[in-house]
Amino acid sequence: MAYSQDLKQRVLKFIEKNGSITQASRIFSIARPTIYTWLAQPSNYDKIKKKPGPTTSLTIDREKLRQIMTDQPDLMLKELAVLLDSNTSTISYNLAKMKIHRKKNSAICSSL
Repeated sequence: MAYSQDLKQRVLKFIEKNGSITQASRIFSIARPTIYTWLAQPSNYDKIKKKPGPTTSLTIDREKLRQIMTDQPDLMLKELAVLLDSNTSTISYNLAKMKIHRKKNSAICSSL
């Protein structure tokens, strides 16, 4: 359960003013391990930004992808990813957004 920042600050101030962790736990109805976690966090913990998202963007030049698909419809996702300097999940995501559905199996295609 997530606690509000206001409650967290009140608990920490209570302990700072010589209140015990057990007393704070009882008064504020918060588990002691939660309070220990809050005490172990750096003072600027709430201001630290979360980690950035994925390093690669899910967007690519869709017109370029559409042109490559028109010119070479038999390319595999791996090959498309190399051509567009991306990864296979990004190619797959963008093909789905463009409503281009392909059913390819590399094991079947390579044996032909």
